[in-house]
Amino acid sequence: MRVIRIPVHGFVEVDGACEKVLDSPEVQRLRRVRQLGLAELVYPGATHTRLEHSLGVKCLCDRVLEIHWERLRRDVPEVGRFSRDYVEEVLGLAGLLHDVGHPPFSHVPEPLLEEELGVDHEDIGAAVARVVLERVDVMDPEAVVEIAFGPGEGWTRLLHQVIAGDLGVDRLDYLVRDSLHAGVEYGRIELDRVLHTLELGERVTVHGKGVEAAESVLVARYHMYRTVYFHKTCRAGDAMLLRAIRLAADDGHLDLRAFDPKRLLRKEDAMSAFLEMDDCKLMHELLEHPESRELVEGLRARRLYKCVAEYKASEEPAHGELMRWAEEVSEEHLGDPNGVLLDSSKIVPYDPSSDEVIVRTEDGEVPLSEVSDLVRTLRERAEREIPTLRVYVRPEIRDDEEVVRRIVEDVKSAVPPAGEGSLRTS
Repeated sequence: MRVIRIPVHGFVEVDGACEKVLDSPEVQRLRRVRQLGLAELVYPGATHTRLEHSLGVKCLCDRVLEIHWERLRRDVPEVGRFSRDYVEEVLGLAGLLHDVGHPPFSHVPEPLLEEELGVDHEDIGAAVARVVLERVDVMDPEAVVEIAFGPGEGWTRLLHQVIAGDLGVDRLDYLVRDSLHAGVEYGRIELDRVLHTLELGERVTVHGKGVEAAESVLVARYHMYRTVYFHKTCRAGDAMLLRAIRLAADDGHLDLRAFDPKRLLRKEDAMSAFLEMDDCKLMHELLEHPESRELVEGLRARRLYKCVAEYKASEEPAHGELMRWAEEVSEEHLGDPNGVLLDSSKIVPYDPSSDEVIVRTEDGEVPLSEVSDLVRTLRERAEREIPTLRVYVRPEIRDDEEVVRRIVEDVKSAVPPAGEGSLRTS
C-alpha cells in the first residue's frame, strides 16, 4: 500500500489496481494540468493540479464506503452480492480516473473541442480510461467506466451519483480544494456532515438532518463561480488562451485530433500525442505560432485584455458566434482581428433541468427546494438566469473612450442586452 499526503484530506491510501492506475502515464499526465486553468493570474496560489484533485476524489470515495458500506450492502441488493474489496476497487478507480480526459488548462479549451470534435472532457476521459484499464488487472473495467463517466444502470448509476451528483464527491472535493488554494473562504462546506447524512439506496438522498449541510454545498458553489471561476480577470486570461488555440488550430499548427476519443481508442500514436499535450506543451506550441505568440506572451507577462463592458445578454451565444463577432468588430475598429475578445458566462448554482437533491423526511422523500427556502431561491434564480457577456480589448485600447464606445455599441447590436440598465462599463 502507498500512503500519499494531500492538502485538505491528509493521507490517501492507494494499493493494488489503484496504485497501478495511479502510476500510469495517462494519470501522471494530470500532474501537468492545472485544476483552475489560468486562475493563478488573479489568485497566485491556485496552481494545484488535476492529479491532486483526483486523489482527493478517490479519498472521499473511500470515506463514503467506510461510512455507508453496511447499509449500502443491506439496502442495495445488487451491491450486496459483491465483496467490499470489489466495490472499493471499482469506486476508487472511478474516482482516480474521472478527470483523466481533461485537456491542458482543464476547462479552457472545451468550447473549442465541443465545437470542432463534438466532445467534452468526459468523452475523452472514457476513451483514455478504457486504454488504461486494458493494461491493468482490474476486476471489472466496464463498471469502472460506467461509475466514472455515467450514466450507468442500477448500482453503477448509484455509484456514479456518488461521484458526480449535486452532492457528489467530485464537487465536494473541488469546492474545498479550490477555495484553499485560491485563498478564499467561499468554498467552505460542512464536508463531514454531508458525507454522514448521505443515504445510498436506489439513488443518493440526504437525511433530513443534513439539510443545512446540503445547503452549504450549493451556496459555496454559487459563490465560487461568482468570485473565482467566473472572475472577470480570470475569464480575460481564458479568452486570450482560447483565441490563441483557435488561431493555431485553424492554421493546422495545432492538431485538435489529439483529443478525439475514437482515435485514442484505436491508434497508439494518438495516445502518445495526447500524453504530450499538457499545459507546458500547449504553451510551447502556441509560442511557435506567429499569430498566437502575442496572446501567449501577454499571458506570460500578465498583460491581460481589459474588460470595458459587461451586461446581461438577451441570449446565450455559441462559442463560434462569439469568436466571429469579436473578429468582425475588431477588424472594423482596430484593423486587427485579435484586438477584441468576447466572453459569455452563466452561473447556474442549482441546475433546474437536472434531478434535484432529494431529502428523506418524516413525510417521505421530497426535493431539497421544498424544505429549504435558501435552495428554493437558488433554484428560482437558476431558472431565470441569463448569461453575462463581457467585452475585452487590448490594454492599450482601454483609455480610448471613443473607440471603446463604438466597439461596445457594435457588440450590443450583435448580442442585445436583456433589458434596459443592464450594461456596465469599466
